This record gives sequence, C-alpha cells and structure tokens, in this order.
Amino acid sequence: MTNVKKLKVDINETAAALKAMKKLYREPHQPNVTWENVKNYRPFKKRATILCSLRAHLRGKIHLKGSTAEEQEALVRAAWQEYQLGESQATAA
Repeated sequence: MTNVKKLKVDINETAAALKAMKKLYREPHQPNVTWENVKNYRPFKKRATILCSLRAHLRGKIHLKGSTAEEQEALVRAAWQEYQLGESQATAA
C-alpha cells in the first residue's frame, strides 16, 4: 500500500516552495537570476514532477505528455519506495 496522505502533503509543500521562488524571481528590481538561483530551483521542479507523476501513476494516469506507463513507472520507482507503508501501518490504515 502507498501512503497517499504523505504524498499529497509533500506535493503541496514542494508546490509552495516553487511558488515562493517564482514570486521572488518576479519581483521588480531583483538582481539578475544567477546560476545559484537556478541550481536551487531545478531540484524542486524535478521533485514536483516525480511526485505528481507518482500520484498520477497510482490513479492509472500519465502525468507527462508523450510518456508511456512504463517510462513513468521507471521515473517514479525510487520515489515510490519512500511512500510505501510498512505491514504494521498498512493494517492500521
């Protein structure tokens, strides 16, 4: 079984972090975006894509256009382990 509650919380936290970064970048009179800003931004984008893909995969949907179910499964395989419920948690749920 998968811990969907934790997955949803992580998706929302990642989305909030991305939104805050975008808001900062869009403020007037900001210095040019440096490679350090982009370096910090890209992992959040990748994590959001993986988490949303995992959520879609659990519902039998494809998140990324042009992707197949097999490609999506390969993308989310590592993250899927993080959201697996242990036997004691699965029986309690």
